[in-house]
Amino acid sequence: EDIVIPGQGVLLAKAGRRAVFLPQVAVEQGWDRATTLTQLSLKACLPPDAWREGAAFQVFEAAVAHEEERP
Repeated sequence: EDIVIPGQGVLLAKAGRRAVFLPQVAVEQGWDRATTLTQLSLKACLPPDAWREGAAFQVFEAAVAHEEERP
């Protein structure tokens, strides 16, 4: 599976559980690919290495929109 971290959002599904991180999460946390997928497994209430075998992934890109605050 070609998952580009940082750069893509990712959804993990395994054993009836799911978790998703938006693309900016790995960047904001300073995570590499393995750390991001480990944290995603934990977010899904799975063991930390659950992403390594039998997990299904969906990747996506997203644009972050910012509104300027008015004085």
